[in-house]
Amino acid sequence: MIYRKNTTKEQIVKMVKAGELTLAGCNASAKASKTYGKIGTYNPNTDTFWVDCRGGRALVVNTKKNETASTQVFFKNETEALENNFRPCGYCFPDLFSDWKNAPDKEAWRKNRIALLKKG
Repeated sequence: MIYRKNTTKEQIVKMVKAGELTLAGCNASAKASKTYGKIGTYNPNTDTFWVDCRGGRALVVNTKKNETASTQVFFKNETEALENNFRPCGYCFPDLFSDWKNAPDKEAWRKNRIALLKKG
């Protein structure tokens, strides 16, 4: 997991463009906020990058804001996001979110999903 506050904008953009980071999330203290979504596009005209979802407002961080206060995090893949106790975004991953939401035991769902992803 890459913390935005510990990484320069240039480093993040370079990793996103190289395909090294594919998901982003918000590492806020509220448990419900620990959501991962697809990284969208970097726009050099506005100096912003965002998560590719309509409703994930908590995930959207303007890179002009104070980077040391940022709660945004980035992941190489879904396994890394799940291993850090994040859940799928309902807009980016509607089927996964539905499975997660309907699971009676969220921790068991997370562990099963990680095992499935590691199998390939």
